[in-house]
Amino acid sequence: MTRVDILGAIVISAVTSFLATPFLMMPLAKWLDIMDHPSVKKVHSHPTPLLGGLAIFVAFFLALSLTVRADNELIGTLVGGAAVMVIGIIDDKFGMLPRVKLAGQFLASAMTVLMGVHVAFIKTPLLSMIFTCFWLVAVTNAFNLLDNINGLCAGVSAISGFFFGVLAFIHSDMMIAVVSFALMGSCLGFLPYNFLRKAKIFMGDAGSLFLGYILASIAVAGSWKTSSVTTSLAIPILILGYPIFDITLVTITRLIEGRPISRGGKDHSSHRLAIVIIESIRGTRKRERSVGKQDMLKDTLVDFMKGLRTKGNDRSMNRLAMLGFKNRRAVLLLYLMSFSLGSAALAMTVMGKYFDWTIMIISFILLFLFGIRLARVSILSPKR
Repeated sequence: MTRVDILGAIVISAVTSFLATPFLMMPLAKWLDIMDHPSVKKVHSHPTPLLGGLAIFVAFFLALSLTVRADNELIGTLVGGAAVMVIGIIDDKFGMLPRVKLAGQFLASAMTVLMGVHVAFIKTPLLSMIFTCFWLVAVTNAFNLLDNINGLCAGVSAISGFFFGVLAFIHSDMMIAVVSFALMGSCLGFLPYNFLRKAKIFMGDAGSLFLGYILASIAVAGSWKTSSVTTSLAIPILILGYPIFDITLVTITRLIEGRPISRGGKDHSSHRLAIVIIESIRGTRKRERSVGKQDMLKDTLVDFMKGLRTKGNDRSMNRLAMLGFKNRRAVLLLYLMSFSLGSAALAMTVMGKYFDWTIMIISFILLFLFGIRLARVSILSPKR
């Protein structure tokens, strides 16, 4: 495989996804009635097709079929990815009990592992296979939970695919590079219909489960060598850092507040960040009227540090955020966060010994502080 194959995978996947989404998947979703219908808990006011994930899968599969010769590991990844996508389509159409959905994901991950995809840093084969299954399921669900605001899951997946592709290319792992860039192209072709304008289609559980599964498999199958085992393991964790950060934040805050982890809610990092943005805009306007623009940066930093130890109580701001106000800006900031984490992983690889530990530690400290800040944001209870 060559650079031409990489370019071909990007172009084929992006064009196919871009064309298949409006001309094939939207009509098919309406015909099969796989639609997301409006409700009091949802922002959109019209029934919206839910087969965007199938467009991503078709584009991804077509690009790979024309550019690579699949080995057992890739076949296992595609089989597992197709399985979780089917689970997602069934869930989108009929609904599915969480435990049944989880069992299906473990079954899919077992198929992939048995085809040779498993972590190398655990030397005991059985433990390696068990760990890989749990990793695949965990990351898959992290991306599934990430699909809570238009454009977020597809955009973060595209960014993750880009950095996996770049690092694989650096390590001369052309198979992983082509797979990663093909996934990136599939997401980019879908995004115009889900984010750049008012959403015309959603990827549904089929899309978010599939993207999470493929990226988790890439993280396992790739070789991310740095100066030590610890920093090498940190590379895929940083590239997938935002989804992992989000599911960790949601899990911890719900446990602390005594709420069920599996129940949906508007307490994800994206929703919390939207509230922070609204409060920041409101505070900026007040400062412009009172102290002028010279002291605004100083005051903004002071407000951020206060937010590490003080909960916000502005319920009107919360209600605006729950209605989706400023969500687009929050998504763009989370794109930047995901890109920054990917850049940190790239820098760790390129700069080598000593620098990789420094970059890793700084990245995780900043993530920790950001998590504390968002955890302090007051969120409306789903019951209210």
